[in-house]
This record gives sequence, structure tokens and C-alpha cells, in this order.
Amino acid sequence: MKTSLILLLLVFCLSLCAIEDYEQIWILDNPSQLQFIVNSDQTTQYHTHALVNGTLYIQNQECVQWLYGWHLGDMQVPGYVGFSRTYPELLVNPVFAAMPPQIFATNLLTDDPINDHLYNTSLLDIMEYRMSYTADRLYFAIRTVNPSYVTSSGMTYYAYMPAIVDPSAGIEDDPIVYGLMYTVDMAPIISPGLYKINGSGLDGLTRLGDIEYNIQEDYLLLSCQTADLLGDPDFASWYDPQYPLFATTATTSRITLVNGIQQSDMSEGVKVLLKPHYVELINESSPVLSNSTFNMSENTIQASIDYFDADANVPHLATVRIDDHEAHTLLPQSTGDLDFGSVVTYAQSWELEDPDWDVLTFTFSDGVITIESSISNPSSATDDPSLSPLAILELYPNPATATLKLRQSNNCIRKLAVYNIKGQQVAGIELSSKEAELDLSGFATGIYIIRTPGLPNMRFLKL
Repeated sequence: MKTSLILLLLVFCLSLCAIEDYEQIWILDNPSQLQFIVNSDQTTQYHTHALVNGTLYIQNQECVQWLYGWHLGDMQVPGYVGFSRTYPELLVNPVFAAMPPQIFATNLLTDDPINDHLYNTSLLDIMEYRMSYTADRLYFAIRTVNPSYVTSSGMTYYAYMPAIVDPSAGIEDDPIVYGLMYTVDMAPIISPGLYKINGSGLDGLTRLGDIEYNIQEDYLLLSCQTADLLGDPDFASWYDPQYPLFATTATTSRITLVNGIQQSDMSEGVKVLLKPHYVELINESSPVLSNSTFNMSENTIQASIDYFDADANVPHLATVRIDDHEAHTLLPQSTGDLDFGSVVTYAQSWELEDPDWDVLTFTFSDGVITIESSISNPSSATDDPSLSPLAILELYPNPATATLKLRQSNNCIRKLAVYNIKGQQVAGIELSSKEAELDLSGFATGIYIIRTPGLPNMRFLKL
């Protein structure tokens, strides 16, 4: 049963790409439209399932590129989303199913050409291979040209099997294959079940558990408990729950007493990621801007600012402008591993239109609420110290534990306020000199914001 052809197709489908696509998904802070971004540098299809008043709504669309390495999609209502791509190899992240799925709610893994099978029986000619999963079960669906799915004809027997293998194994490793085999019930010799295949013929089969099976709309639907796979030490040694990836293909076989198990057809190998993604906008906290700064070189200016949202949302709008000139779009400074659960630095550079500018303004918005932070040009004629007093305030150490020290260079700040991420003031600081200390013994661990009351600029403090 474990033929070199099965291993060759499965390993080939995984050896071309090591990028962990579809691992991260973030929601845009946009109350008027439910949007998300997902990490992938390839053209990506997305598939959504949303249950509304007992009706399951299914949507299949293509993402648009947001930034390099990231794609953007939208949904009508909150729900689960999955992804797929065809290049450089097949990768499918099926939509998580909150309940046992019907055929129409499974994800297509691959189509298979007609009449590419052996042994002149359309029973074994695979047309389509699909999949879904729940919290505790894997579901595979195979469709053949003749969808009767008989398991015997006289002394000839037939087997239909989704096969699973380690995605990182090479063909030279001779990896173990796991299969949900639907075949004739001739226990204890062979019967439908979940098998570990570590050799050729019936002697190489080790039964790991039962499978459930039925025929729905011309598809053979097979399922097994995920726990039965994880209970096998060899499977658990390579399966990563943080990035649950495996390779799979659908196979059909003929079994005779004379020739044993003979493979008839096999679908293309597919890489499958079992990572559930639920898209829903949670907007309980306002974003916080801090550490705004700029650098000028000849006729070019580069501006940057730190953005933090306790809801881990992506800003719908992020711009920077000088005085009343046209605004420029701010972009995350590092797109390789964006984490909107932490501070993200946004930046932009452009050619100066007027070197004698006064105010640089950063603007972030979700389409309803707009937050701004401004800093002044110290070399301009404007003399308004209220625009950027925090630019000359030092906080250390940060992160802090017991005591926070504050130091200012020009002694122009008299009061500071400390807020939690919900915007509630938790402390006030009076500064009578250039240096002060804040006792943090009564503060809970978390992120705090320090600002001058009534002014836009602020600083983060982490405990």
C-alpha cells in the first residue's frame, strides 16, 4: 500500500516552499466594512463560512494585495475564513467547521483528470478531492466517476483512501503514511478504519482507530478523530499544533488474493494547514500614538510614529502631512512579521515641498474616529512649545518594574497624566524640576500611556 509513487507526489508538493503562509490574520479597524489581512506573498483565494439565523452563507473570492507579503479580503458578516493558493505548490487552509460539515461546506483540495486510472473500472477513477475539519475530527470527501463506492466484486476488493504524510519528509526518508481506508469488511484481516502504513501489503498496516463514512451527493465522506492520529508517537513527533500542516492525496486501489494491493488512481498532492481563522471586528479600545519623530536630509523628510491598538486591529487610514499640504500614506516599517497585538511602527519618506514648514501631523482613523499627533519643526519660525513637549522627555527604564524615572531637558513640563489602555487616568505626576520619579508598586502589569493633559503627543510605558 505504501508505494514510492504516493510518497513521491506527497513530498514533491511540499518541498518547494518553506514560507508559513496563512499563519497570521488581522482585522482592519473599520466599522463600516469587515476586512482582514492575511500573510501570503502569492495570489490567494479566500473562502468564508458564516452562519446567520441558521443559514450557512459561503463565499469564495480572490484577495487583493495589501502590502508585499500580505493580502486583503472582506466579509459580509463575521465568520470563519480559509485560504488556498496554487503556486508554487498547492496549499489549502480549509475553513474550520463549527459542526460536522455537509459536502457543500467542504473545501476543494484538487480536481483529478478523468480516465487516468488503471484496471478499467470507473469505480476507482477519482474526479475530485475535498476536505474540512472540526475541533476534534478530520473530514475528507472523494468523488469518483462511478459514485457507487462498492468495496467488492466477486473475489476482487476495492479501497478508497485519503493519505496523510509528514510535510517535511524527503522521499529518501521513506516516511510513514496514515490513511482513512474505506474497503471491504473482512475483520480481523482488513476492514474500514484509520491505518498507519509502514510497509507493503496487508502486513504493513497498523490499525489506529475507527472511521465514520457515508455517501453524500455522489461523494464518499470519510472522517476520523484527530486524537487517534495524535496518539501515535510517530505522527505526534512531526505534527506541530502551532502550525498544523500535513500533506495529503486521495488514492484508490484494487485488492486481489493473487496480486495483493494495487494502486489504481491518485490525486495531486496537496499541502493542508489546519489553522482556524475567525473574522470579527472587536473595537473596545482607542488606538494610541506615540514616539512621533522625523529626520530631514537635503530635500527629503522621513517621518515615523508608533501605533498600538489593544484590540489588535489594523488602522483603516494612516497618513502624515506637513502643514496643509497633501497627506502621504504611512506604511508599517516592517512587513515580514507584523504583530498588531504589539506596537507597530509606521513610516513614510517623501520630497519636501517647502523646507520652511511648521507642523508635521500624523492622522489615524477607522472611518469614524480620527486620532492625530503633531510635532513642530524646531528650525521653523513657529514658537509654540505646546506642540511637542514630550519630544524632550525621557522615560527610563522602559519596560519598568518598581520605579519609573522621568527627565526633561528644558523644564517646560509641569504635569503629566498616566492612562491605562482603556483611556482611564490612573495617576498624575507633578514635575517641579527637570527630574522626577513615579512609584509603580500599585500598578498592574500592562501597557500605560503617559501624556501632557490637553496635548496630543504621548509615550508608552510597559510594566
